[in-house]
Formats: sequence, structure tokens, C-alpha cells
Amino acid sequence: MKNFLQNAAKKAILCLFLTASLLLCACTFVVPLPTMEPTTTTTPSTDDYALMLQQRAANETDNSDCHSVADWLVYWGAVLDDAKLRFVESVASMYSVFEIGAPLTVAQTSVALYCEFCLDYAPLSDTRVQTDLWLYCYVASIGDPYASYYSQEDMLILKEEESGQYAGIGVSVTENADPAGILVMEVFKNAPAEAAGILVGDVIVAIDGVSVASTGYEEAASAMKGAVGTSVDITVNRGGEIITFTIVRALIDTPVIEYKMIEQGDTQIGYIQISTFSSGLAAQKFREAVDALVDAGADALLFDVRHNTGGYVYQALEMLDYLLVDGKPLMRARYYDESVETTLGEDGHFVDLPMGVLCSDFSASASEIFISTLKDYGAVGDCEFFSVGITSLGKGCMQGPLEFTDGTTLYVTFGYFDPPYSASYDGIGITPDYVVELAPEYQYVNVSSIPEGFDTQLAKALEILAGE
Repeated sequence: MKNFLQNAAKKAILCLFLTASLLLCACTFVVPLPTMEPTTTTTPSTDDYALMLQQRAANETDNSDCHSVADWLVYWGAVLDDAKLRFVESVASMYSVFEIGAPLTVAQTSVALYCEFCLDYAPLSDTRVQTDLWLYCYVASIGDPYASYYSQEDMLILKEEESGQYAGIGVSVTENADPAGILVMEVFKNAPAEAAGILVGDVIVAIDGVSVASTGYEEAASAMKGAVGTSVDITVNRGGEIITFTIVRALIDTPVIEYKMIEQGDTQIGYIQISTFSSGLAAQKFREAVDALVDAGADALLFDVRHNTGGYVYQALEMLDYLLVDGKPLMRARYYDESVETTLGEDGHFVDLPMGVLCSDFSASASEIFISTLKDYGAVGDCEFFSVGITSLGKGCMQGPLEFTDGTTLYVTFGYFDPPYSASYDGIGITPDYVVELAPEYQYVNVSSIPEGFDTQLAKALEILAGE
């Protein structure tokens, strides 16, 4: 299911876009900001201010009530709990490796612009949601490009993802425009959706009789989740035919590792797709996949991290430790205070097989740790390794959580992760040993959706591993 981390990323990207637009247009475009009096005697209570703006919004139907909402957001940012705002400012400045210096007016204008484009994001009466929106925008404009603010709801879903499990029907989805709905990209094996008859390509148009078009994608996608054992009616459009399925929700293991054996001539190649490092079960599932393929007689291993944007560093390191010899560095971490920490292999296990990796320009963060470490070991002769694809994204920095007492969290960039022996690739990317591009129509689709015979990157890797 499309997860909330993607939604948070969208919010941050939009905020950064709006802030960048502001800076580019600063000479010609100015959003007026309300003047805040420093004394409490001239400042209305938040309840009074919210009520006033609700009344104004109720009486206005044109674009002017965007400015009312923007005024409210700026106001709320100014009267926000002082301790929390100071904490955001101080920890960002103290721990981020980036220079933090964006003035509050930039964040305020970012909030106003966000509001103008996204008026329906949050109800005026919900001050907690308005506070979250203010902090999304504020953190997105402080100068740390990877800093992010997580609301209470964000953190619950983040923890759910880390557990690797959720209660739902077992599908991977994305938004669909025509017809308006939720496109089923993948149906998980042995999940309730598969048993009910949901197929890849179905467009979910209603959930429990409520149309996706009326509720919006995010709310509808969330409605598919629920308590284990409860039922949900899923209505799909299948090539024009409308079908409704009643599905009982179950505990779903998020698929992070897929593997299979591929025969290339006389060579048995174990293929492992790593879709994310964000699950706490990723390394465990990876070890199980490696063991299964080695036990089945694999002559080589091929790892696919194309479009894998990263996740937890420790998961990638556990995977690397399982593949590589002990006692040698897996990663060097350079922190905000200029200290350096080196992680060594230590689990007593390694795999003595030729290995390859498939990468793309959306292979990032933990994926790049995985690629670069194997590449360094190959370069010094500690394993047989090569990479195929196109240059990776180039995110060689890491973010850490700083938690508020109310369950919300601020993530800031507190260090860089460098390969064991080679230089940092942050902002540069990792160029594969064999640069191979896919046809344009297949560059940014799920790799499992590429028709057989059209995955030129996979074909090249298989040829190399088979010695062809």
C-alpha cells in the first residue's frame, strides 16, 4: 500500500519547491504577513482566532479565504509552544551537518504559499493539524534539504513499516486518474486480496460503498486498512466491468525481499530484489533468501536495488555483513561533531560466490551503502563483484530522530556515510561498472512490470555472471 513516508516526502518536496519559487521570485512577489504584537494583551486566544477565521471562511467562497487560512497558519506558528519551537531551531542548528540559517519569514511565506495551493489540507478547527502543517513547512525551509518533521500519525505509520506488518488486504497500490481510483500494482501472495480474486491492473473505485473520487486517494487508501478479522467491501473497475469483493482483513507481511533462481545457460543465478531497507525484517528476509538460493545450488547472486530509495542503515549493514568476510570495514560514518565511526563485519558468515548489483538513478541512501561497500570489496579483491545500470542518486548522508514529548519527531541530517575505502559519493552518485539504460518507457516502472526480454540491465548482468 502506498505508505505515509511517500506522502511526507511529497509534502517536503512541495514545501521545498514553494520555498525555492519564493526565493527565485523574491524581487517581484511578496506575500503580506500579519504583524504580530509581542505582548499577550493584544494577542487573541487561539480559540478566538480560529473561530473568527472559521466565520470569515464560511462567508467567503472565492480565493480570499486562502489568505485567511494562511494568516491563521502564520499566527499559529508565532504563538506555537515556545519551548517546542526553540527546540526545533536549536537541535537543527546543533546537529545538522548543513548550515541552518533560513529566516522565519521564509518559513512563514512557505506556509502561506502552501496554503494557497493546498487549501483543503487541514480543517481550520484542528489546531493540532495546523501546527503539524506549520512545522512541515518550517522544517522544510531551515536549510537542511533532508530534514523532516513527523506528526503523531506519521510516527505510527513509520513504526508500522519498521515492524514489517500491517492489518489490511495485501496489495501494493498507486493513484489512478482515469477512472479516478486506486490502481492495484501488486497482489501479495497468500494475502486476502489474492484469495478474494483481486487482480493486478484492477482500479479500486469505492471502499465500503464510498467512492474514491469523493474521499480522495489518501483517505481511501487508508480505509483499506483496519483491524484483523474485520471485513471491507472493495469495488473495482476491471476493464469497464464493476465488481465488488468482500474481503476479511488479515495481518500482512510487507514484501521487502523477492527472490528466484534464473537459469542462464548452464549457470544457476540467484536473483534477489530488495525493494526497501525500511522494514525491520529486511535483513532477516534477505538472509533467508540467500540461504535458500545457495542451498538450491546457485552459482552466483544478483541483487536488484533499482528504485530502492533506502531506509534503515543498520538493515543494509546486516545484509552486507552476511555476504562479506569479518574484520573489515563495512562503512565509515562522519558525524556532525567531526567524529568518525567505522563499522566492521562480525557475524561469522560470508558468501563465496560472484555477485552483481542492478542500480538506477533512484537507488539512494541505504541502497548506495549496499552498492558502494560491495564495489569497494570487489576493488580490493575481497569478493568478485560488478554493477550494472545507471548512476545512483548520490545521497551519502544520514538522518536521525530527535523526539518531542508529544510523540512527534524531527529528523535532521547528522552525518555522512562513506564507503569502506573509497571517497564519499554524496551529491555525485555511484557510476556502475557497466552503464546500461532501459528503454524510456521502462525507466521508472516497477522492475517486475518490465516485460520479459525488455529488461536490458538484467540481461547484461545475467550474461556477465554466466560468462557469456
